[in-house]
Amino acid sequence: TTLIDRVNHRSEMSLQIDAEIVAAVQFFNVGLVNQGFVVESSEGSAVTWTITFSRGELTGRVVFQTQGDVSQAVASVNAT
Repeated sequence: TTLIDRVNHRSEMSLQIDAEIVAAVQFFNVGLVNQGFVVESSEGSAVTWTITFSRGELTGRVVFQTQGDVSQAVASVNAT
């Protein structure tokens, strides 16, 4: 699902990823850096993980939760 709030300059999307949480987190960490984002923090456990990132005025967060062999990620981006 996707949410775009043009008034508050915020976007959010929910993804279901066919991978365990460790692989999903690694994919996002590498992908964000490759796209020019700075990963401010990346921490969590085997069941939940949070990545915070930024690029210029854009800030964002990806929260992962494991559901067995599948992971769910909720990514939110806010531009000020």
